[in-house]
Amino acid sequence: MDARAPQTTTAPPAPATPVDRLRSLVRLRDAWRAGEPLPVDAVELVAGAVDAMEAGAEPAEAFGLALAPGEESPHRTLARERRDAFLAAALFATEGATPWARARGLADAVRDFQGRQWPRWRRLPEPPGNATPQQRALYQAARAAEAAGLALPTSPKALAAMVGRGNQTRVFTSTPGRCTTPEHTTSQTEATP
Repeated sequence: MDARAPQTTTAPPAPATPVDRLRSLVRLRDAWRAGEPLPVDAVELVAGAVDAMEAGAEPAEAFGLALAPGEESPHRTLARERRDAFLAAALFATEGATPWARARGLADAVRDFQGRQWPRWRRLPEPPGNATPQQRALYQAARAAEAAGLALPTSPKALAAMVGRGNQTRVFTSTPGRCTTPEHTTSQTEATP
């Protein structure tokens, strides 16, 4: 008998949107891989999806991942959130006396990173050991962006605005099976110039 299978955690409300459902499935995967109790809402989502597929539903429909016309893919939404959260970490790893000065410094660092480090580091599973905290965060932001066809912003204003929007409590990293919380977060007011 698998010791992980019967363990579950309390159920939050059922996920409503495709993004919420994907987050729920990612939590299930991460808990399973870590040998932690399984989130009840995610287990119920999978059980309901299997029931629906047995009744003839397509998998995307069964899991609640079918998109309305023009709706953004949950993968792309989560990638944008990862990118923004790692840019927030990069902002706080950037020197500057004010949030605006850090945003300007980060804009310069993003342009430098994209031109120099990213072409060499793109194929690496992790940034090199000698990478600075800012470069590590930019590496993760670039991986998240590239996975979904997104760009890294290079203007201080865009970075400051994005970082204010991008503070998620959880960040799904580019490494499969790992979920981390950013070391640094910022409020909307602190991130704006």
